Amino acid sequence: MTVNILTIRSLNEFAYCPRLFYLMYVQGLFEESPDTVEGTGQHDRSEKRRKKKQPEKETQASCDEDSDDESLWPQLPRELSLGNNDLGLVGKLDAVEETVGQWIPVEAKHSAAPKGDRPFFVEEEELSASAWGNDQIQLCGQGLLLTANGYPSSYGYLYYRKTKTRVRIDFNPVLVSATRKVIDSARQCFEGEIPQPLLDSEKCLRCSMSSVCLPEEMNLKHGLINEPRRIIPGRDDLGVVYVHSQGTYVGKSGQCISISTLDGSKDTIPIKDVSALVLFGNIQVSTQALQFLMASGRSVTFLSQSGRYFGTAESPLTKNPVLRRKQAKIFDDSLNALYLSKSIVIAKIKNQRTLLRRNGSGDSPDLERALSELADCMEKAESTDNVDSLRGLEGYAARCYFGIYPSLLKNEALKALMKGRSKRPPKDPVNAMLSFGYSILARDFRAAINAAGMDPMWGFYHIMEAGRPALALDMMETFRPLIVDSLVLRLINMGVLTEKDFWVTPANALMTPAGRKSFLAGYEQRMDEMITHPEFNYRLSYRRVLELEARLLARFIEGELREYSPLTTR
Repeated sequence: MTVNILTIRSLNEFAYCPRLFYLMYVQGLFEESPDTVEGTGQHDRSEKRRKKKQPEKETQASCDEDSDDESLWPQLPRELSLGNNDLGLVGKLDAVEETVGQWIPVEAKHSAAPKGDRPFFVEEEELSASAWGNDQIQLCGQGLLLTANGYPSSYGYLYYRKTKTRVRIDFNPVLVSATRKVIDSARQCFEGEIPQPLLDSEKCLRCSMSSVCLPEEMNLKHGLINEPRRIIPGRDDLGVVYVHSQGTYVGKSGQCISISTLDGSKDTIPIKDVSALVLFGNIQVSTQALQFLMASGRSVTFLSQSGRYFGTAESPLTKNPVLRRKQAKIFDDSLNALYLSKSIVIAKIKNQRTLLRRNGSGDSPDLERALSELADCMEKAESTDNVDSLRGLEGYAARCYFGIYPSLLKNEALKALMKGRSKRPPKDPVNAMLSFGYSILARDFRAAINAAGMDPMWGFYHIMEAGRPALALDMMETFRPLIVDSLVLRLINMGVLTEKDFWVTPANALMTPAGRKSFLAGYEQRMDEMITHPEFNYRLSYRRVLELEARLLARFIEGELREYSPLTTR
């Protein structure tokens, strides 16, 4: 049997929350938070300062100085990278003091020390109240690794930066026993199912992985709570950068991407504010910029001026091979594929009916007939027993829906040009907007699917073809009316886009550069709009909804959820 080698740091995560450990080290998922970013920054700054100092000039710093944790070491500390097969541990020890016969690991933490009014229990062992239990386990793991490599270690120090507190931790039999139990339990976690989320725990409130873990959502679906706490951030702080001015050059400038247009203007955008780069048409991007973006986990998507998808440059898909293996197995099963396909098609038709009811005229017989036909399609979809019949029902529902869709438009010129749905190429301005929007929505779903660790190319409803992100197309079906179709109505009926924003020929229709700019601005505004989730009853943006949907589907694939219900609005 293959032995899974653990990092010393991973012991901390397992002792804190086994589910957190599973997500980070079994599935390979991670999300930054202000605390993790600041903690990493403090660690990096401290390490740089220590490396600049010479041993003979080293002095004990005051805890009041900016170099807070430097007061820990009376002499220049050593850095050690160690491993041991018997323990099954590897890791880097950032700071180790050497005294006569003892090697003393020192671990600095971003957080505050506990109040010390109660002990901590890890693997049913009672640990000291002077330091957080998970930190004690990590430090003891360092001591065990030192001793196993011939560096005797019987105690170490934890330093909490927020309270400037230094705590001595003795590696007594109780702590050693708890640490060894954590090592064994964490290793077994690789072979088991995802652990259950914590229930009503304060740990979840500041955990950077809350939007990945979904503790409140899972506990609600499992019937353990009646109302979820609001933990997931409502909006994403990062933004998608769209570049559509032809001839623009995208390069790298320090920790920013630079965008230079043909008219001589130049903008720089910090990488920390960018979630992805989307390029339309004839846009040049440097190798340095591509490497910088991919190394930072940002994708670069290439589209034609009309929005036709060419491809995406991104870092290798390294997340969650266990989930992707299950994804292929679940989607290849005909019963599972039919169940998921029925779920998205029924939800799509329901959302189409909602859009028509909200925007149509209540006394229109054509509208009432379309609503009735869509309801009939939903009923038949419930009872269909194969995917091909389901595709036929979806196609018929689409014809009914787009047959009445032009009547919702207030621009008479654009209304007259639209004769149902046309694509590849779109024949009129309205269809040009729809196709353009669907291309962007597919890109956004591909990003959400990647973030969840699934393979966007392996779907269950759309036929899989080379270069076709089938799963992204599957998941976006439900959201076409919610995001793109409703946006097109808004932009036309509010006069944001008119017939002047399009080039129309007998063969096709295409948005002008000004039209694309207005559409993209409207799309981003739509994705940033907050809605109340119908099941979880908290507010979040549409972009957050896409990520939540992908993670809920992943939970279904993993077997944690027995049902998958795509989002529908009232």
